[in-house]
Amino acid sequence: MKRSTKRLLTAVIAAIVTGLAAWMVWLLWPTPLEKRLVGTWDGTGQLTGEWSLDVKPDLEQGVPGGKAAGKMTSTCTVVAEFRPDGTYIWREHQQGGGMRVNLWFPQEGAPPPRWEVVRSRGNRLTVRIHLGEVVFEFRGNDAFTMDWPESAKADGAISFRRSEAATK
Repeated sequence: MKRSTKRLLTAVIAAIVTGLAAWMVWLLWPTPLEKRLVGTWDGTGQLTGEWSLDVKPDLEQGVPGGKAAGKMTSTCTVVAEFRPDGTYIWREHQQGGGMRVNLWFPQEGAPPPRWEVVRSRGNRLTVRIHLGEVVFEFRGNDAFTMDWPESAKADGAISFRRSEAATK
C-alpha cells in the first residue's frame, strides 16, 4: 500500500473513533440537570382533578353504600429526595374539599422506587417516576416546577425548592 493511502486510512479511522467517542460521551454522560436534581426538595402547589370513592355500607353506623365522585381543588405539599443511585423517596400530602390524602413512596417495607432521566433539553429535565413521565423545569440550581402529567388526570403545578434542612 502506498504511504498516502495508509495516512488517509489512518485519518478516516481516527475520525470515526473520535466521532463515536464524542457521541457516546454526549449520550451517556450525566447531564448537569440530572446532577442538579439529586438532593432533597420541598414542593407546594395546587391541583384540580376528578375523584371517585366507593363507600362500603356500615349498617351499624347508618352509612349507606354507594359511589361518590366530583371535581376537587386541593393544596399539595411534597417532600422528595432524589438519590444519586437512581432511587427516590416521595412524601405527598393533599388537602381540599374536606378530604386529606397522603401518598408515600416507597410504601413501608417496599424497596425504594427508581427515577430515570428520559431526556434533557435546556432547563427542562423529563424524568420517569411513579406519576409517569414528568417535566421538571429548572430555575437556577435550587428551584424547579413540575406540571402534573396527563396520565394523572389532574391539572396544576408544584414549585419545588431545595430543602433548607438538607443544606444545613
